[in-house]
Amino acid sequence: MEEQSVLSNTKVSLSSASMSNSSALLLLPFLAAFLVLWILSLAFLKKRYSRLRLPPGPPALPILGHFHKLSLDPHKSLQSLSRTYGPLMFLKFGSVPVIVVSSPEMAKNILQKQDQNFAWRSLPVVQRVLHKYPSIALSQPDPAWRSIRQICATQLFAPTKIKSFQPIILEQVRSMLRSIDADGQQKSCPRSKLHVASSNIISMMALGKKLQMNESNSTANASSHLTSLLVESIELSSIFNISDWVPWLAWMDLQGCERKSKVLGGKLQKVWTEIIDERRQYRNIVGPERKDTDFLDILISAFEAQDPLLEYEKITPILYDIFAGGTDTSSITVEWALAELISHPSKMKRVQDEIDEVVGNSRLVEQDDVQNMPYFQAVIKETMRLHPVIPFLVPRMAKQECRIEDFDIPANALTFINVWAIGRDENVWENPLDFSPERFLGSDFDIRGRHFQLLPFGSGRRVCPGMLLGITNVNLMLACLLQAFDFEPDERLDKIEKFGFVMALANPLLLKATRRIPIHLLE
Repeated sequence: MEEQSVLSNTKVSLSSASMSNSSALLLLPFLAAFLVLWILSLAFLKKRYSRLRLPPGPPALPILGHFHKLSLDPHKSLQSLSRTYGPLMFLKFGSVPVIVVSSPEMAKNILQKQDQNFAWRSLPVVQRVLHKYPSIALSQPDPAWRSIRQICATQLFAPTKIKSFQPIILEQVRSMLRSIDADGQQKSCPRSKLHVASSNIISMMALGKKLQMNESNSTANASSHLTSLLVESIELSSIFNISDWVPWLAWMDLQGCERKSKVLGGKLQKVWTEIIDERRQYRNIVGPERKDTDFLDILISAFEAQDPLLEYEKITPILYDIFAGGTDTSSITVEWALAELISHPSKMKRVQDEIDEVVGNSRLVEQDDVQNMPYFQAVIKETMRLHPVIPFLVPRMAKQECRIEDFDIPANALTFINVWAIGRDENVWENPLDFSPERFLGSDFDIRGRHFQLLPFGSGRRVCPGMLLGITNVNLMLACLLQAFDFEPDERLDKIEKFGFVMALANPLLLKATRRIPIHLLE
């Protein structure tokens, strides 16, 4: 029996070894092809860049390029590299040429002096598959994109339009304030409440309903709800996808991002189609006397005027941008401001005293009050300097080869503006790591792209189209929170960052709140 067992085991081992050898033999052609492609790509890149005087940068590894230089906090890694190689660096992420900008002067070169050449985008695989047409943020600067930007500037995000939506914003802010336990004992997580408020503000303005009321009616499956689909799409877009950086491996879809995007895109389109169908049916019933009451109405009217055979797929990427760009960014900025003010009690007292002096306790803060609160405005600017929610902005791409100072920039180079590093540059700011709103008092610094030391919304033709809405939401949510409550941390407060689609606190704030104003103001 033992001999039979040994013989059986020997056969199994030989069989396994044979299968292993067969598998290795099957892989050999792929490995050989991979090696050939790698050698060819190196030769092509060497020839392509040999005549250029590229900006300085560290030595690159084969295939990986400079990925080995990045940590889990790439904004910090690139800041550290810029101290060695300068404010204009050339890197390669995989096979993609990358320019990293880390000073206001270099940012001005890209965003103002050569804005037109750097107004192009590289379209990631996930976004390309999710939407039939590119979103506003990722469209190329062609006539169609300019037309959409014009609609946004004149009809969606115009000052008069934002002002008309202020009652909606204030009502959602009141709802958020009511949801906070104010007995000074209960823990409260502002992030979740801020997220709900900002989501509902965007949804009310865009679709006329709170976000939870825009769920799919076709199925009870929660995975088909707009809320969960938007979260899933943002998470999928945040994945480091090898296909974006090593395009000749894209056909393999190694991480399954393309496959997942196809499935998710179909679900998203189904929900958007239901929402738009319902609205168009209502518009047909009401007839010509109807008024465009929200963004969806405005978009349908604008697109129908240009194209009577309207394709829904042209509207849905715009709606997606409005939700994705306007929800987390506002709520995370307010959370950072709260964290800094709670860490600096004297500054918290100063800004609350200013709110009390300007507004009192007989009504809630309104947007018009903010212009009379210079210290509050300085708090917002200082928060956005130290904690830009999108630390690299949305990467731009050089359409054509160009020159910046003494260096050549290759065509199709992806350009990262490290606004996080610019905001902490000791050559630009005095004591840059200190939270000091006072630095902005009496200065003309603004956050709308005119000053390249402070670029939370970008600048030039690619400046965030919803900037005014974002500023309004941040102003009202933060001012009302500071007016309504005194806060103290439930435990030791840390300000560790977590890099991602937006850069938030790694550990959400847990606070104890005590009400400062009469409760009837929240009703």
